[in-house]
Amino acid sequence: MQFPNKISMLDHLRSDKRIRFQEVVVGGEQVTIVCYMVASPDLWEIPFANECRGVVYDNNGDCISVPFHKFFNLGENERYQRHNVDFGCVTTVLDKVDGSLITPVVINDQVFLKSKKSFESDVALEAQSILTCNIRHLCKLLHAAGYTPIFELTSPKNRVVIDYGSASKLTLLAIRSYNTGLYITHRTVASIAADYQIACVKQYHEPVESLIDNINDTSGIEGYVIRILRGENTDFIKVKSEWYNKRHFVRTNLRIRDVADMVVDETTDDLKAQVSAAGEDISIIEKIEKKVSNQLISIYTYADALYLLYNDDSKKDFALAAIDNIYFGVAVALREGKTPDIIDKKVKEVWKKQYRESYSLNSVFGDFQSETY
Repeated sequence: MQFPNKISMLDHLRSDKRIRFQEVVVGGEQVTIVCYMVASPDLWEIPFANECRGVVYDNNGDCISVPFHKFFNLGENERYQRHNVDFGCVTTVLDKVDGSLITPVVINDQVFLKSKKSFESDVALEAQSILTCNIRHLCKLLHAAGYTPIFELTSPKNRVVIDYGSASKLTLLAIRSYNTGLYITHRTVASIAADYQIACVKQYHEPVESLIDNINDTSGIEGYVIRILRGENTDFIKVKSEWYNKRHFVRTNLRIRDVADMVVDETTDDLKAQVSAAGEDISIIEKIEKKVSNQLISIYTYADALYLLYNDDSKKDFALAAIDNIYFGVAVALREGKTPDIIDKKVKEVWKKQYRESYSLNSVFGDFQSETY
């Protein structure tokens, strides 16, 4: 399996405006977080782009923390249509925990937890605040052996749909090598979780196709994550319950502007799977997705140009010269080396001011055909 355990292996992505290489100081050391900022279907066709989901490299360019690779919903694209999946290669079916992904970085014998893009996001700070001695010890032990444990944070402060109670919790989902990208077996993950008295993701033992067939009669869960072997590599497929999807998004009220907003919020993967399951054409969603993605990329491009144009000026002179420019806030965030989540927020603010109202409130599947994208 090829895996970018050196940051130089991602050099071909540095010019892609959809991906951000963000240098931050953690525990007194400089690290680089590599994460996509804009998701679009063609991005995943580029080598290693599917690994840019918050992977972390140290100041020598070596990978020191790795989350899940990008994986998809059943039915989200052609490769993951049900008739194209070999269910004979399924190794495990796990609960799809409805929370926020968290991974650790160990620096100078200290454990720092991060969300996909940042050590300073609300969910990362919440996870850090509930870090137990057992989880801290496990993170250090696995890091020394070349592995990253991958957790899901569930918290009443950051509830998505499912109510997991009043206590915040970190649940162990997987363990992955940051040298090879390979995942250890779930049996080993569950055994380690038991040894360290850490919550572990629930495993289902029913036949996988039976679970899929009956998922629309299932309530109270987000769905399943199917672990499947493709050669020596582990892949994952998400299957969402209709019960969850109805609560997460009411399809009959889907408007063009709703889709544009979902592209900005990076939630169209769930939408496309739902649309496909309903027998509708996802290419309509992808047309809107492409247009919004191009607009977000243009904001990054213009903000980068503005930042570079006044890079040699003092902070005051920069403000005087560029404060009226719509890209000023993003350029300032770039100039000051803000974290990716802050830059991302600034870009989204610009998009909402400049582009959002150009997307109509007409129904996607009713009035869409009269509009050009």
